Amino acid sequence: MGSTDAGAAIVSFGPNDAVGLAEAEVGCFDRPWSAEAYATEIARPFGQVFGVRGPGGSIVAACCLWTLPPSGELLRIFTVPSARRRGLAAALLGRAADLARRAGCREVQLEVDARNAPARRLYARSGFSEIGRRGDYYGPGGDALILSRRLVPGTPDAPLDGTRPLS
Repeated sequence: MGSTDAGAAIVSFGPNDAVGLAEAEVGCFDRPWSAEAYATEIARPFGQVFGVRGPGGSIVAACCLWTLPPSGELLRIFTVPSARRRGLAAALLGRAADLARRAGCREVQLEVDARNAPARRLYARSGFSEIGRRGDYYGPGGDALILSRRLVPGTPDAPLDGTRPLS
């Protein structure tokens, strides 16, 4: 695995970042979210959208999380292709776990395409395990795996102040 960007800090995104988020994820998903979708998620009282900016302030990684105790739901996570293999997604997963835990969640769930082997490896390394499957969710042959990670109180995964570098 590549090294983590030493100077990358996790930051919260606001309404002015919706267009940048939508533009950043275009090369990451077959069906990218629109700026309007990101604006909706940013505005939700239980939604948190956060990530990493690259040189020049462009968004290079992002995560969208709902915290609805007793469960958190990871709706979206991406790293732009040019910033992959630097530990950014793993750091965002750690931050998501911390935020969900602090909100009173006992677990975080997500869905992933069963054909997405790199994402499945990342989630397994981050403590997620399969708890279900939705057949053809992503189209014919594209089953969605439902994954869950149990959260243990008092065991933070990542800094919460948004200023400490990822390591």
